[in-house]
Amino acid sequence: MPKIVDHEERKTIIAKATWNVIARDGLEGATVRSIAKEANLSLGAIQYYFKTHEKLIQFAMHLVENQVNERIYEHKLQPLPSKKII
Repeated sequence: MPKIVDHEERKTIIAKATWNVIARDGLEGATVRSIAKEANLSLGAIQYYFKTHEKLIQFAMHLVENQVNERIYEHKLQPLPSKKII
């Protein structure tokens, strides 16, 4: 039976691994090989989803941008704390 892969989830796993490598080794240490190792995937699996290193970094940046925007939106939905003015 063929393995069923959620491609969007796999891309997110790769992007998170990218940020882990960047946090640990800096942007210069974020090679496709080091990202593949961090994600426990083969180099070919990474290259299947991202044809270039630049596309991988761009996707990882968009993931963070989306997460930040979601947090800002959720924060805006929260009521402001009430403070007594003296």
